[in-house]
Amino acid sequence: MSQNRQLAEAEWDIMEGVWQFARPVAVRDIHRHLYPNGEKAYTTVQTIMGILTDKGFLHKEKSGMVNFFTPSLTRDDAAGFEARSMVSRVFHG
Repeated sequence: MSQNRQLAEAEWDIMEGVWQFARPVAVRDIHRHLYPNGEKAYTTVQTIMGILTDKGFLHKEKSGMVNFFTPSLTRDDAAGFEARSMVSRVFHG
């Protein structure tokens, strides 16, 4: 996991979607699940999932032509990182 364990709001939205699935998911799965009416572009979801992979929140595995993603940590663990980060920022460590 990278040093930057904070998630932006859009990243949290995507992670919430990934955590709801009990299986590896493709970008298309998340896009259809979270934005059924096209509220966000497919390419935006794809980009955010790439960033989440780079940050270490998602693990990516390629199967044929499709990338499948699984969370690298639980929602509770991510929330714990966020809480510790906020406390550190507010109280300067």
